[in-house]
Amino acid sequence: MFDDVFKAAEAVRVISQAWLFPANVRLLDSREAFNNGFGDRQRSVVVLAFENADHPVDAWMDRALAITKDFVGNSIAMMQRAAADTAPVQPRPGATPLSACRTT
Repeated sequence: MFDDVFKAAEAVRVISQAWLFPANVRLLDSREAFNNGFGDRQRSVVVLAFENADHPVDAWMDRALAITKDFVGNSIAMMQRAAADTAPVQPRPGATPLSACRTT
């Protein structure tokens, strides 16, 4: 959560340019955050998600959270992740490995 929406926007820019490739990164201003059940109408929220069926993405998330801290963002994700079971998710049987996928 960010007290300053412009600091939040800078954090999103740096995350986007850091070759982290998040599955989702979205900036919600204080009103939109409140309307979606986040925050207190005073702070902006950056929604950040990484996903991969092939390997853990903890290092990417940790780097992105470090970037948000550089811009005075307060993260509750680290507390939630520390409390949650962080065992890697196993791909479903028969799933195509990511390394075998091609994009055109």
